[in-house]
Amino acid sequence: MKNKGLFVLVLIFCFMYILNCLTPMLNEDYFSAFVWPEGVPNLGILPDNARRVSSVADVFENCRVYYQTEGGRVPGGLLVGLLFWDLGKSYFNPVNTVMMTVLVMEIYWLSHEGKITFSFNPSYLFWIFFCLWAFNGSFIDTCLWMSGSSNYLWMIVVVLAFLIPYVRNYYDEKYLQKDTLRLNAGMFLIGTLAGWSNETTICWLILVLFYWLYMCKKRIVCKIGKILAF
Repeated sequence: MKNKGLFVLVLIFCFMYILNCLTPMLNEDYFSAFVWPEGVPNLGILPDNARRVSSVADVFENCRVYYQTEGGRVPGGLLVGLLFWDLGKSYFNPVNTVMMTVLVMEIYWLSHEGKITFSFNPSYLFWIFFCLWAFNGSFIDTCLWMSGSSNYLWMIVVVLAFLIPYVRNYYDEKYLQKDTLRLNAGMFLIGTLAGWSNETTICWLILVLFYWLYMCKKRIVCKIGKILAF
């Protein structure tokens, strides 16, 4: 069963890699290759003297202009900018493929009480990926396009990674008992990235965490009641 599950993951990786290679660079991928001038709207007409991105400082400048004029989804664009401004899409393809594979694994772990295991049920993996592929009306925009994948696919991987410890702790109260500086710093960092990911995700994430807090409080009250009754 374990080997079959890993084999399905390899098939998913190969399929996604082929799709990534077949997907060309699109609109904003070309626009972000230039230093974004102040006053020019996203995908607007660049002036003749617009210069190509040629340094890390240029990547940060593009993020600054985007943040001030378009929206706050900076982490995804910053990551893809820093990693691929000089490498190109041929290097982006395998990284993006890994992200999709990790997303499938995270959904599997969340559906199994947050237990991180590499002993996968192959049929579960298949149906998780099939649903992500078949029922996503904008699959190219969110999972293959460079500018879109960095903001949606990559950031949802971060969001689910942030949720896994909470889900695991709900089913196993001892899981997060070790309150260490490393754990707190790590959760703070990934929580900041998750909350800064995109506007359509964080609203639901807040509701999920409120529900988690409610369930934790309910369990504590029940335990106190049992102790008092005893």
